[in-house]
Amino acid sequence: YQQEAAREEIGKQLGGHLPSLDLVANYNDNRQHEGSTPSQSGYDSVQHYIGVQANWNLWQSGGQYAKVKEARARFDKAEANLELAKRTARFNGQQAWLNQQIAIAKQQSSIMTIQAAQQQLAALQQGTDIGLKSRLDQLRAQEQLASTERDYRKAVYQQLLAFIKLEGLANQLTPHDFQQVDALFSQNEVSP
Repeated sequence: YQQEAAREEIGKQLGGHLPSLDLVANYNDNRQHEGSTPSQSGYDSVQHYIGVQANWNLWQSGGQYAKVKEARARFDKAEANLELAKRTARFNGQQAWLNQQIAIAKQQSSIMTIQAAQQQLAALQQGTDIGLKSRLDQLRAQEQLASTERDYRKAVYQQLLAFIKLEGLANQLTPHDFQQVDALFSQNEVSP
């Protein structure tokens, strides 16, 4: 919109160099009952005319040129602002997409890490049962499993935020998206 307004302003200011045509009307009614000397009689004078008047400024000391230059500068600024807004939107969209892809990869990685930690814990429990591993090893494995489950939940959260941002940038958020978010936060546990 700023660009269109600036374009119209350029046309308006360029019009200042063109001749103008005006419709002019005048009516004069002069009456004097007596003349300026006693022997002089009074007079009645009525003048009226309607005409067309053409004006063309041949020289305006650069004032109109400066107005045109200013209007063109405003147009250039509006164009630059529009291009900046397009680039910013494109960049934000790319960033949101990349963030979502990274979060998905983290989420998938966390799932594999959880599976490996679960297998390790099961093996350590068997080793503890037969006396090959200590209870400390088992506790460390449980700590590792809890840590990977936390990382998984964090990855799910990051993926969800990236998805919402991407949908918002594309102006395609729906009530269903918010219901999914609500359902995710109302669950006690997010499982891989």
